[in-house]
Amino acid sequence: TGIPAPLYRQLEAFEREPNVLSAGLYMVMAWFDTPWVGWTALITTTENDRGLREKLDSFCDACWELRHVMEDVERLPAKELVDRALMVKGHPVVIGDGADATNSGSPGDATELLREFLSRETIPRGALTFMIDPQAVAVAKEIGEGGAFDAPVGGRYSPEFSTPVQVKGTVEKILDMKWTLTGHIGNNLPIDMGTGAVVHAGETMILLVERSGPGSSPVLYETAGLDPRNFGMVVAKSPSGFRADYGSFAAEILLADTDGCAPGNLQRLTYEHVHRPLWPLNPIASMEEARWTPAGYV
Repeated sequence: TGIPAPLYRQLEAFEREPNVLSAGLYMVMAWFDTPWVGWTALITTTENDRGLREKLDSFCDACWELRHVMEDVERLPAKELVDRALMVKGHPVVIGDGADATNSGSPGDATELLREFLSRETIPRGALTFMIDPQAVAVAKEIGEGGAFDAPVGGRYSPEFSTPVQVKGTVEKILDMKWTLTGHIGNNLPIDMGTGAVVHAGETMILLVERSGPGSSPVLYETAGLDPRNFGMVVAKSPSGFRADYGSFAAEILLADTDGCAPGNLQRLTYEHVHRPLWPLNPIASMEEARWTPAGYV
């Protein structure tokens, strides 16, 4: 499912052709500030087939045209997003915080959404999020279950994007965050996020963990005894893949336009080393305008 799904169906069709050994589309990690950033389509064949090359050219054209659909993806700033979520009938509203996606390389400790949750006097059924913060976990362990928590949380790894937020609440649980991931990125994959601590602060339940791990699966929360189906809002630190695991029970899915190491809105970042012009950083209408691309690849 998702915007690129038709492209992958076409790759499957390529691989059914007799002379094709493999076909792949390699979408770039868009947050790398390095030269030669761009998508790559590759077909490995047993012979030089002009007709297949023409099909590959058409496939690349389809990839390029997809940018129009991607431009229309709605992402909302934190305040506007929470306002919208509060208007949704039913629960949970699942919020994709792609900018802080651990699978994308972000540290998982951005505080923009958490800060907004904590500012709200009322969130029906409450908000649920998690934070990778070993220092905050250590504080919670020292306090112990049932103790009063009053400490800074998050914003430690990438201060250029996020700053710690002071959290006052109660330590609900201390636990071992070992679990098994089965979903869109793996099957029976052992995950160890170290010690976890559940802190209840106002209308928000925060799962603090020591180590990074997949932020796209509801099993993360379920391991801590927190059922995301019972909350009003749930944060998945993932740009899109979380839909595969949350889509079956989400009342609505919203995407956040927040600061972080891996934002969907690439204009939030400063690039110094990429070749230009490069969409979406520069307004270009044709792939041929990117003349830095090696001959034979455009």
